[in-house]
Amino acid sequence: PIILPHFMNIAQINISKMSSHSEIALNKFVHDNDLSGVAIQESGTWIPTPNLFTEMKIFQNDMSCTPSSLKGVALVLNQNLLPEKIDTLEDQSLDAVWCQIKLKGKRIIIGSVYTAPTSNKTDGLLKLLNHIRAVREYRKKYHFDSIIVYGDFNARNQEI
Repeated sequence: PIILPHFMNIAQINISKMSSHSEIALNKFVHDNDLSGVAIQESGTWIPTPNLFTEMKIFQNDMSCTPSSLKGVALVLNQNLLPEKIDTLEDQSLDAVWCQIKLKGKRIIIGSVYTAPTSNKTDGLLKLLNHIRAVREYRKKYHFDSIIVYGDFNARNQEI
């Protein structure tokens, strides 16, 4: 039988494009700190190295990445959380990746999101808030217990 964990430790980092060096350092950090996962922003077009993050599943959304862009998000989650990507929550105009996990018998939606610093920050934040509202509706419709959102919102003193 699968034994679900009773707690989780998840870190969040804006990695400013995942390099092989930063991937190795992040893997060591996850292992040394017994983390259940990492929410990553600005991961770029990361192609995970085989044999790293061996007890983890990696979920990504790098659809908005370009060669000159550092966008992209990822969730690296321990397999014991039984993570599954929720593709229906992806929005091609937003850097976000969403998964469902199980913890203490609860079904939880977990997300990693990134809002780029733009000249019109209010629009980016409004788009993000509207997206989170859609995630809340999904939660209600499919009877999830909670939502956890990690991210880099670039929301310096913004009024909406």
